[in-house]
Amino acid sequence: MGEAKKDNARPRRKLGRGLSDVSHVFLSGAEPRGSKPEPPEDADPFDETPPEPRLWLPDATYISITSGEGVRGKTTLSANLAFSLRSRGYRVTLVNADSDQPDVLALTGCSGEGGPDGPPAADEAFGRLPVATVFDGGRSPGVSGPDVTESLAAAGRESRFVICDTSPLADTSYGVWRVADLVIVLTEPCVESMRSSYVVVKRLHAAVPGTRVGVVVNLAAGHAEGEQCFRKISAVSRDFLKINLRNYGIIMRDQAAVEAGERKVPLLGAFPGSKASECVESITRLVLMDETAIARRRTEVRPEECALRRGA
Repeated sequence: MGEAKKDNARPRRKLGRGLSDVSHVFLSGAEPRGSKPEPPEDADPFDETPPEPRLWLPDATYISITSGEGVRGKTTLSANLAFSLRSRGYRVTLVNADSDQPDVLALTGCSGEGGPDGPPAADEAFGRLPVATVFDGGRSPGVSGPDVTESLAAAGRESRFVICDTSPLADTSYGVWRVADLVIVLTEPCVESMRSSYVVVKRLHAAVPGTRVGVVVNLAAGHAEGEQCFRKISAVSRDFLKINLRNYGIIMRDQAAVEAGERKVPLLGAFPGSKASECVESITRLVLMDETAIARRRTEVRPEECALRRGA
């Protein structure tokens, strides 16, 4: 009786890999693994035209620096952070991605015109730092436009760090945020600035969920005021957006930063012992310490190949 039931029973099929193949097809709409699509009937069997290449960003750490509307110091932080990393021997490219106020060109003394030897570069005071622009003629491309990605890929081919000065409102910023490993939002210790910076964090989280977001408090009277400002904006983001912001430090109010901006020289070079310079150095150290977490892609750098390094 048992043997008859065994003979009449339908053979059982093993699912295993087959189940994963079926789920792969129905959930993603892709072809089953291991299968090849049939060529069209009129296809030339001798056609050796290579397929269209896909765009891959180079191995670099992409950092976007933005701010709330009306918050000051975004371009200054971008230029000085790039100069600080460059002075440590890293290959750095500074990207002008703010189509609303492209102040990075004026601050670094870059003419915006490249030569046969390479991309445009900053003035001698900034160590001839490469400066790239990712928008054309002041008009930002669409959010999904390929121009931003192409320009960022070109900037990252010869760089370890790509520092992008981005506007909080321009469409170009969304294209930069999509590939950024870290977005630093600049704020100030006042209600209006914290509110506008929180709007940027909310907009960023809605556009690119999961992006690593850090906060830098600018123009703080002291460490206590800077920490209090960060705790407020961090608590609101955690309660309403369910995200955790990273504290990347503060920049204390210092007249040396104003004078360096007026003279169009790097703060670290003109006033190395000032309070603002020490704050920028602290932010640089935090970025380097946290690089293993913020970088999805990276490349090895040999300091002897860099134009600027300590002791050179």
